Amino acid sequence: MELKEKNLKYLLILSMVSVIMLFAGLTSACIIRSSGNDWIDLEMPKFFLISTILIIISSISFHICIYYSKKKKFLLSNIFIIVSMGLGILFLISQFYGFYELVLDELYFTGSNSVVSSSFTYVIAICHLIHVVVTIIIIFIVFFINIRKNIVNPLSYRLSCTFWDFLGILWIYLYVFLLIQ
Repeated sequence: MELKEKNLKYLLILSMVSVIMLFAGLTSACIIRSSGNDWIDLEMPKFFLISTILIIISSISFHICIYYSKKKKFLLSNIFIIVSMGLGILFLISQFYGFYELVLDELYFTGSNSVVSSSFTYVIAICHLIHVVVTIIIIFIVFFINIRKNIVNPLSYRLSCTFWDFLGILWIYLYVFLLIQ
């Protein structure tokens, strides 16, 4: 394995560990705080389930992209990376619809009408959302660099896909955590 590839994989692992630490802290705080008298059980927004399905399908699409990039089938690889990014954007949209559902249920992030459990739901979901937005931007950059150079760099797609899968698994964990909390 070449030194550059090794270093990039190390940086990817380091970033995933730091994200795990962030969400471990948030979910731990949520568990501790849930023993309070002011904690209420929330019904999870239906759009959070839809977003879970979207991120799973997006990961599958991304793996198909990787498959075609290894076969040097650039057109098919590019089609599936576009599909993955589109599904990622739909994930973001469905998250906002999920927040809208919380507001319709009069569960706010902050203010006199907010409750602790809804605030934690917003914080956890928004933190994940920020990571998804940044990752989609990175995937767009990788995609456009590959288009400009008229190549497909399997390493850049593999690393992006690994982090995308990580965010997908993280969202599934967070969704289930918030569902049972």
